[in-house]
Amino acid sequence: MQLKVKDFDLKKTIECGQFFRYELIDGKYYLAHRDNLLVVEQQKDKLIFKGATEKFIKSFFRLNDPYKEIISTISTDKHMNQAVEKSFGLRIIRQDPWECLISYICSQNSNIPRIRKKVNCIAKTFGKKTSLGSFQNYTFPNPGELNNFEKIKTCKVGYRAKYIHKANNINEHELMDLRKKDYNEAMKYLQNLFGVGEKVADCVCMFSLDKLNAFPVDVWIKRVMQELYFNNKIVSNKQIKELANNKFGKYAAYANQFLYFSRRKLV
Repeated sequence: MQLKVKDFDLKKTIECGQFFRYELIDGKYYLAHRDNLLVVEQQKDKLIFKGATEKFIKSFFRLNDPYKEIISTISTDKHMNQAVEKSFGLRIIRQDPWECLISYICSQNSNIPRIRKKVNCIAKTFGKKTSLGSFQNYTFPNPGELNNFEKIKTCKVGYRAKYIHKANNINEHELMDLRKKDYNEAMKYLQNLFGVGEKVADCVCMFSLDKLNAFPVDVWIKRVMQELYFNNKIVSNKQIKELANNKFGKYAAYANQFLYFSRRKLV
């Protein structure tokens, strides 16, 4: 199937560090997410895909987000203008909340290659084998299926194993309902989960719960924000988030990703 796209860069979107279960083979991205296995490639202004509906593709890549409005809202200074120029076309992926939660629990004090290994290991250990043509991968286990603590530890998740094992008891309906709640309610719910701190909760809000005002602060974002907006002064995460929300408003999440992408130079 084909879909015409505008203001969208598949490579930047997938490889910017927000999503972990993909393989790039012969210019095509094979994506595994929850029970979905799909392949997608971009040829100029066309997305060519298989294994998913057009509705799923539009939702997953947030192709209906008001991109021009987003860019206009967050382009408040030369720093963001430069970040936008480098990152243009990047979209925030709308991930499944459950898989996103486990993925970002795995992300604590880790780097992207290691996170990918951990999340893929969890899928391989607890999920079911699935295929698309000759490509094989695994579904992501459902809540209730991450019930073997010793097997979780074999995925080299370290101290996070106990957090993952505890999260296994989550009520998925409650988690999905957070999309209907406001940002503060969602953050409160997530931070009440064992082992989930502010950064992980912010990431889950941004990447799966439609909270585009979220602004996760990790070591990279803290560094770039202090450099660009605080004259290299060491400030608290709270101060960074307050400035981001005042400066970038309801689309602070996009500002966050553009700054992260432009600084990390991941693509």
